[in-house]
Amino acid sequence: DHEPIQGRQFTNDEYWKLQNAEPFKSYKNKWQEEISFEPIERAIGTWNCKHFAYSIILGVEMPNYTDKQLQDMIEENNKGYTLPNGKHLTMYECTQMQRKYETNIRRAKDGWLMSKNSGDETLQDYYKTRVNELIKQYNQFSKDCGLSIKYSRIYVQNYK
Repeated sequence: DHEPIQGRQFTNDEYWKLQNAEPFKSYKNKWQEEISFEPIERAIGTWNCKHFAYSIILGVEMPNYTDKQLQDMIEENNKGYTLPNGKHLTMYECTQMQRKYETNIRRAKDGWLMSKNSGDETLQDYYKTRVNELIKQYNQFSKDCGLSIKYSRIYVQNYK
């Protein structure tokens, strides 16, 4: 939902509208056109949003990206990856899928640790197999999407 507004400049009034789910428009300057936007539900900086805003002098400070560069970013994101079942994911959705794999791997590792500590060998085998299968899927998915693997995100203390 933030993709169309990233890299745009806003007056303080328009930024306030953006943050409060009201219709808003970008600032027209010599580098970018004015664009009107419908309200967005998610304010900048909330819900794990990695976008950030900072103050500028409108009409003086050049935007970080041209309209063409912003459009290229949107097109690159939309190329994404198509799952074997035919569902298409944007690159952003691919990274979210990676995070889901990482969470599931950590949970399976936690399950293995708990079963090890309880002495339940059957459950240990189940979780060890689950961990290995999830890591295999994570590696393949990341490779297929062209995303780098982040093993630090699947680390669980005392898991061997």
